[in-house]
Amino acid sequence: MNSFLNERKYLSCRHSVDSELPNESIASLYPVADNFVLDDGGETRSPKSLVQLCIDSICRNLADFDQDIPSGLPQELVDELLRSLVNHSALNVSTLKALRKCELGQLPLQRCRGVSDEWLIALNNEDSAPNANGNYQYLDEEVDNSSSTSSFHSAFSTPRKLPMTSPLLLGDNAIADIAISTGTTMVDMRHVSATASTTVLDLRGSQKLTDRGLLHLQYLSALEVVRLDHCHSISGYGLIAFSNSHLIHTLTMSNCRCLTDEAISKIGHLSLLTSLALDGCRCLTNISLRTIGALTNLTKLDVSQCDLLTDDALIHLHQLIYLEELSLGWCRRITDRGIQILADQPLRQDNLLTLCLARCQISSVGVRHLARLKALQNLDLNGCCEVKSFVLGETLSSLGNLQSIDVSYCPGILRSSWQGKIDSLKVLDLCYAAVKDVHLSRFTNLPLLEELNFDSCAVGDWSLAHLVDNNVVPNLTSLSLGDCDISDEGMAHLPKFTKLKSLSLFYCDISNAGLQHLSTMNSLENLNLDSRDISDDGLYYLRKLNLKCLDIFSGRITDVGCVHIGKIKSLECLELCGGSIGDLGCSQLAENLENLTSLNLAQNELITNNGAFALAALSKLKSLNLSYTSASASSLLFFKGLRQLQSLAMYGCRGVRKGKKVESLHSEMPNLKCLRIDGSSENDGTVDISSFSQEGFSSHDKDDNSISSEMDYEDLSFGDDNESEDDEHCEENMEVE
Repeated sequence: MNSFLNERKYLSCRHSVDSELPNESIASLYPVADNFVLDDGGETRSPKSLVQLCIDSICRNLADFDQDIPSGLPQELVDELLRSLVNHSALNVSTLKALRKCELGQLPLQRCRGVSDEWLIALNNEDSAPNANGNYQYLDEEVDNSSSTSSFHSAFSTPRKLPMTSPLLLGDNAIADIAISTGTTMVDMRHVSATASTTVLDLRGSQKLTDRGLLHLQYLSALEVVRLDHCHSISGYGLIAFSNSHLIHTLTMSNCRCLTDEAISKIGHLSLLTSLALDGCRCLTNISLRTIGALTNLTKLDVSQCDLLTDDALIHLHQLIYLEELSLGWCRRITDRGIQILADQPLRQDNLLTLCLARCQISSVGVRHLARLKALQNLDLNGCCEVKSFVLGETLSSLGNLQSIDVSYCPGILRSSWQGKIDSLKVLDLCYAAVKDVHLSRFTNLPLLEELNFDSCAVGDWSLAHLVDNNVVPNLTSLSLGDCDISDEGMAHLPKFTKLKSLSLFYCDISNAGLQHLSTMNSLENLNLDSRDISDDGLYYLRKLNLKCLDIFSGRITDVGCVHIGKIKSLECLELCGGSIGDLGCSQLAENLENLTSLNLAQNELITNNGAFALAALSKLKSLNLSYTSASASSLLFFKGLRQLQSLAMYGCRGVRKGKKVESLHSEMPNLKCLRIDGSSENDGTVDISSFSQEGFSSHDKDDNSISSEMDYEDLSFGDDNESEDDEHCEENMEVE
């Protein structure tokens, strides 16, 4: 990270835009120009189908309707209405409420901004909802969010006080014949519950959502998939809403930090559950594993970063004989004894395919037990630095099905030869593992290897020559050599990797002359060249490549270099930081790179508002970083037309602070989820912009310090102008389309 940025850390924080779209902005999301579809490459246009025109018209005015959309519409039409609202980012509490009389097959709110309890309350077409104790109350009564989690009851083990005709007592088959009392009238719930037929509920990243909101979701007997990742305000008693959802097979609650053991007891009745993700739920203890151990159909379980779990917790997994994927990463109380417990369990050696033990306190003793897991295909030992090379090599010889292994941060792990023991391997991650040329000399044939990572290892030009000249890795598609001893001389060997798609050379000792060897690598899609020795002249050799992502974070690039880059029409992700790019360079990029979705031009001080105006023509942008440029607050007006923009960073830009100009962006830009400016509050949340993170740029694996930062300060992520690295730590609201 640039030292200049380190000095500015105290000023800059990430700001999560969580305000919902105002009603008056919805019509603008359905412009009349969208009534046509373009043909022949945009030369001609024809009107949309009548059905689609009607859907657009309804959605355009939905927030202004006096009444709800009536029930009884064909399911296909309801699905199209909801899909259109989601795709146009036009969902808010008003438009969702208008659908409350319709049967919603899915409820995909993960991409929506400002989801809160009021959204789910709006779906109710009745006057009452069950509270945390199972009693019904009127919707205008307050649910006590301050109550302790110890006061709510298990959905399957504790009797609940319910209305006499509740389906929670009568079962699924009785739902069609019952009526729930709502005040003074009896209402047939088949005709009023919008979620009665919902099979998928996706609320990922809804930071404002609480248990109170979940409790207003009723009659969820058809649910099959529930995703609540990063819903930080959910403590657990809201899971009672799923008491009758016996068909759920997938449940994800990653980073729901307030969940406790008693909350997990609310899902113990989900006997059909096959996939459960609880990673980052750091309050869970061995008691939760006791509940999970009764879910005998589980095939996938993720409890990584659940710090309180110990070896004894694994005893409770004894009955999970169908388990195929298990993640215990960063559970630092898991030791060799836990691995032995796991390996001794019935059918574990036949069924377990993926095992993550990153940063667990295991040594060579534990690794020997892994040799019994014959079916293992993916193994993560990242940071298990007590493991010895010779012992792991012996274990690998017993794991003939292994396809992927991560031994990053395991110094000296290749001191003994693994040749002939990893013939089936497709992915080998060795970053920060102190690998040297002499270690690689022992490899003579890795026929299936596709991905190889040597970041920050003492690997040099000789290793490249050895791998290529001896055809050691004939099928290699991804090679990461960041911070290795690679020079221009070694670059000459790279074109011989004819199938290479991703190449990382950040912080290598290469110059413009070395880039000429890349000019014939037509299969390359992702290229990372972070180096101060790269300038405009070197970019000339990249003009004919079919790159999708190009990272020259610290290169000395000017407007002339932008002319060369403009020839790479296929680019979708571009980083050109710390150079001398000005407004003319911005114009070159905007005119030629129409497919860009992510652009980082931070620390180019010659860029002014004129350059920002030019960049506003890139209509497909989802991420834009102009931090520490000379663009000012006035440039914000230009970006209002970027309807797809989800992340905007303008740290250090004159006048860009919280105020009316910034707040106006919230309503003008419906997809904006992450705004990085000076003066943000430390309490601002973080968001997921993984849709911009591109394969091939994740060059910095987690170390102890980054893990500590991620765990202890998850609400505060400091600014880093290297967008690809920065985005790895934003994990909450945005989703890949």
